[in-house]
Amino acid sequence: IIWKILICLLSVLRYLHVEKKIIHRDLNPSNIMIDNKFNIKVTDFGLAKNISSASTNKMGQSFVGTVAYSAP
Repeated sequence: IIWKILICLLSVLRYLHVEKKIIHRDLNPSNIMIDNKFNIKVTDFGLAKNISSASTNKMGQSFVGTVAYSAP
């Protein structure tokens, strides 16, 4: 079950990044919904940004989101 959840979450993130060119920027446990069949839904795209070649470096350096869930 844990592997199914992990694979579904990674496929959702790949879809957002590669196919839709979207960076979520506020991904945390409260924004990941799991139904009774262990399907994943990612919510709260309020801080999401489109990836463009001109703004990629700036988005990678900006800080948004919750400090507790930021990467070290």
